[in-house]
Amino acid sequence: MNRNEKKLSPLMLIPAMACMVPILVMAIIYYVNITVKTETPLPTPTPKAVQSAEVTKAPEKEADPTASPTPTNTPTPTLTPTPTFTPTPTFTPTPTPTPGLKELSREQNYYDTRKETVLAKLSAGEYEELSNTGKNWSFKRVKDHQKAGNWAPFDITEYDCFYLDKDADEKAEDKVIYLTLDCGYPTKNTAKMLDVFKEKDVHVTFFCTKMFLEKSVDMVKRMRDEGHNIGNHTCTHQYLTKISSEEVVEEITGFEERLYELAGMTPDPFFRCPGGNYSPKVLQMIKDLGYSTYQWSIAYGDYDKDNQPTVEYVVDHIKENYHNGAIILMHNDSPANVEAMPAVIDMLREEGFTFGNLYDFMTDEN
Repeated sequence: MNRNEKKLSPLMLIPAMACMVPILVMAIIYYVNITVKTETPLPTPTPKAVQSAEVTKAPEKEADPTASPTPTNTPTPTLTPTPTFTPTPTFTPTPTPTPGLKELSREQNYYDTRKETVLAKLSAGEYEELSNTGKNWSFKRVKDHQKAGNWAPFDITEYDCFYLDKDADEKAEDKVIYLTLDCGYPTKNTAKMLDVFKEKDVHVTFFCTKMFLEKSVDMVKRMRDEGHNIGNHTCTHQYLTKISSEEVVEEITGFEERLYELAGMTPDPFFRCPGGNYSPKVLQMIKDLGYSTYQWSIAYGDYDKDNQPTVEYVVDHIKENYHNGAIILMHNDSPANVEAMPAVIDMLREEGFTFGNLYDFMTDEN
């Protein structure tokens, strides 16, 4: 070694080594990274459709043994609509038709319409030309069982008013007679008369007032049930020529309305004037209200409760005056009629009579 050369000390290498450390560290890191990349295989690419399915697929849950099973959905049944309730109409028994009875069905609205028509005619003055001079019905007795005459000052048949069946001789070989009873007031004798008619198999016409109806609804129903006719005898039994035209309408239609209200029925189309009092104007109004009017050709004083005829008188009077087509007027409150009627019916049958129905008077125009 040359004396002039300086000897290197180990301490002098420390700075150089310090500078080499970062470089060495970076080299190691780079080497590690390269090694890792070459040893780790790249994942195999997955098709997009599979990737989508794997992404949206929810992971399956393990069954919980303690959980209650999910119930199977039961389809909701289709609701059946509840039917609308229709009230059952009140049953009104229909009477057994009398043999030979002409069928005629009239509802309450038939009479309601007639009432409106008559009131409209009154307002228009259409009845003013007709006389309203009142007459009380009277007839002429004829001997030898000939048909009775009458004292009417005009032809009552023009107004559908009758007092006997003038065509009875041509209608049948047998003679016919019509029994009618006026029922002005309630009385226990009405039921007794019905008992007689039922026993004898005879059908009659009862002309009832509203006064009788309101006290004897069950009796009126029995009349209809046993095949009898129910005629209109007004509400209060007033002479119709003595009251206003509007009151006449109310006297007639008031009975109809009350009968329908209390008994659920309409009257037969037969009318009898109280006391037999009539006029052309009254008869035309009655006709326009849907009725035929019936007077009589045989009658006797059975209406006075304090002066009743004997049973013998009733039987003898009818036997002396009967005639073919006669309409007999009687009253429901007469005890003499109750006692005499069985003998009267038997006597008339022995004389060859049958008991007719006022429907026999009806024509296609009525």
